[in-house]
This record gives sequence, structure tokens and C-alpha cells, in this order.
Amino acid sequence: MTQDPSSPASPLHPFIGNVNMIHAASFFHLFDYSTQLLLCKHSVALLRRIPGSIVFGRQVGNIVAGEKVRQIGGGRKVWRHNEESFKKLWEEVGVQTGTSWTVDVELADAPGWTDKKSRGEWDSGEGVKRLRYCARML
Repeated sequence: MTQDPSSPASPLHPFIGNVNMIHAASFFHLFDYSTQLLLCKHSVALLRRIPGSIVFGRQVGNIVAGEKVRQIGGGRKVWRHNEESFKKLWEEVGVQTGTSWTVDVELADAPGWTDKKSRGEWDSGEGVKRLRYCARML
């Protein structure tokens, strides 16, 4: 997904403008903010430019949005969203892609997600929540 789907070499190229919905679960939170923005823009490229096309899913979030460092995977930096920052991300996606979005997002307790034993050090810690979202094209 980090490769531009508009490139003829991309395996996603045939899908440009042909998808109504994208389910992206446990995905965006694996990357830093700039890569998340790029991935969202690539997702938009795949969608039909019609009202109601959606990107939806869930991921790790945090009460306090910001950059975190993964304790596994070489200490890579990732961005954890709260409701406000996730909506701002999609506002930026809209500006850069010429689209408009309404974003429903919620942070919720996630039993088991904050357990260091079951999820690993990088998903645990203060303020960790499950973020569920649906970004809908207007």
C-alpha cells in the first residue's frame, strides 16, 4: 500500500476508482503520521468518487494522540490517534485529494489489548484504547 496505486507497476492499479469500501483493521497504527496520511490517500485513490464510499476499521489508539515508539520491531516510531487527531487526519486527506469526509470515530476500552503479556509492550501502557472508525465520502 505504500506504493502509489496509480503506478502501472502496482498490483492495486486495476482497482483504482473501482472500490466502494475498504476495511483497514490493525493497519494504520503500525506507521508514523506521514505514512498514515500517504496510506489514506492511496486508499482514497482506490475508492469510487461517490458519496458513501467508505474506509472503516479499528486500530490501537490512545487518549493522548501522538508519536509512540514501538518496543519491538527495532523501536520504530508510530502514531497513535484519539478521536480528534483521527478526524484531523481525514480532513488533511480531503484537502490533499480533493474529497470531503465525515468521520465517525470512538475510543473504547479494549479488554486484553492493554495486557502486556497478550499484546506486547508496544500496545500497552497508559491511555491505550481501541479506536473504531468509519470515514465516509460526502
